[in-house]
Amino acid sequence: MLLAVGWALAALGPASGQPEPAPGGVVWSQFQGDPAHSGWVAGGGVEPPLEVAWRFDDPEGSAGTSDPVIWNDLALTVGRTAVYGVDLATGEFRFSVPRIESPLTEPALGVTDGRTLLVYSEGPDGSAGTTDGEGDAEADAEADPVGSTVVGLDLETGEAAWRLQLEGDSRSGVAVEGTVAYVGDRRGDVHAIDLATGDPVWTYDGTGDVDVTPAAAGGRVYAVSLDRAAGSVSLVALDAADGALVWKYEPGRFGAASTVPTVGADALYLGLRRHVVALDLEDGAQLWSSPVRGFFLFPGAALADGSELYVAEAQEVAGVQGAVYRLDPATGARIWDFQLEDAILASAPVVVGDTLFVGLSAGGLVALDRTTGHRTFRVESGLDEPLGAIAVGDGILVARQASRTGGLVAFRSGGGQPITDVASPTEFRTENLLRDLGPALLGLFAGFYLLSRGLLRDRLLGPPPRPVGPDEPEGPEL
Repeated sequence: MLLAVGWALAALGPASGQPEPAPGGVVWSQFQGDPAHSGWVAGGGVEPPLEVAWRFDDPEGSAGTSDPVIWNDLALTVGRTAVYGVDLATGEFRFSVPRIESPLTEPALGVTDGRTLLVYSEGPDGSAGTTDGEGDAEADAEADPVGSTVVGLDLETGEAAWRLQLEGDSRSGVAVEGTVAYVGDRRGDVHAIDLATGDPVWTYDGTGDVDVTPAAAGGRVYAVSLDRAAGSVSLVALDAADGALVWKYEPGRFGAASTVPTVGADALYLGLRRHVVALDLEDGAQLWSSPVRGFFLFPGAALADGSELYVAEAQEVAGVQGAVYRLDPATGARIWDFQLEDAILASAPVVVGDTLFVGLSAGGLVALDRTTGHRTFRVESGLDEPLGAIAVGDGILVARQASRTGGLVAFRSGGGQPITDVASPTEFRTENLLRDLGPALLGLFAGFYLLSRGLLRDRLLGPPPRPVGPDEPEGPEL
């Protein structure tokens, strides 16, 4: 049941600070903060040391919640049967909106005609076409299931502005660019939806499962499709105006998962199994491929200032540790990497000012210096649950607790713990080499020195005289 007090509090407006809210009070609009999924904020008022600000437990206690978005002074997240609004400063529950029971999907915020909408999918739902939001969601669910429903929730009124019924089952997140929302489904289709009306703008008829959140930038929409039978993925670039296919990239049997695409000025970046690839935006040609030690799952990359590419692998093939890499976006050359103590199962790197943050599988949040790649801080959430994608607000980071019993956890600057400067175990450093190998090298040098002295003596003076036995004749007198 919707709490009216929630909407009254939400309307108070954003707090001052960075990142600056966009029109409509949008602070962090979607996965990685924008439709290109760059995961970068020039300054967000968050820097180490950090402490836990608050935790919001899933009210259902059994399904968890989606990665959050931030609107005004609220963190918004989608649960299995409801959408929740949480006070950004305190973590207190502010409101909930019923949702047809569905798997978790990533929401996105958009602004149109002076309204701010939270767009997400739910269902399957039995209704057909688009409605004005006045229908009974529970009654719709009793009809024969057709596919998922995309909902545009008006955040000023707490009511659905529109609902659009899909023919396919959607598990992808939503991307919003301008006044159009994009979502994929398990029929292989990609849908463009008008934010103002909920009407379809176009639908691209593809194949496979589009379970990864699409990306949109520069008049193009990019969607990854998975062929589960073949164990391979492909990526299509579509014209944002009409959904026409511009190009298609098929890397072959790279495995059954890819990251969310990240779009730069000249290239698209994608993690595929054990490689990062860069694709030309004009024709989809592969510009470079850079290997990593482990492999990738669904989360994506971060592109800071258009010139620094950061990727996070899930874990080592033979272990449980993940790693973060900084690559040159132009060549794929590795600038630095940091080998972590834990895996990265559901988080993506975000860059805030001079610091990169990423969540770990054991509940920790790690801070790395974006220039050196050294670890400057680690803070624990207090729960042994993976952290999901991070939303950046004014002086605060909010992440999903990626488990069936999780909710949200927030971090802010403070706590008084010391800042560190820890290099990766993979980093070559002369002082470490001398410390670890010094004694062995000294012993080897001493042995070589003694051996060389013996060989030199024999060469100059000849071998020492052999003792003469009692039955052997003595040599001639000189």
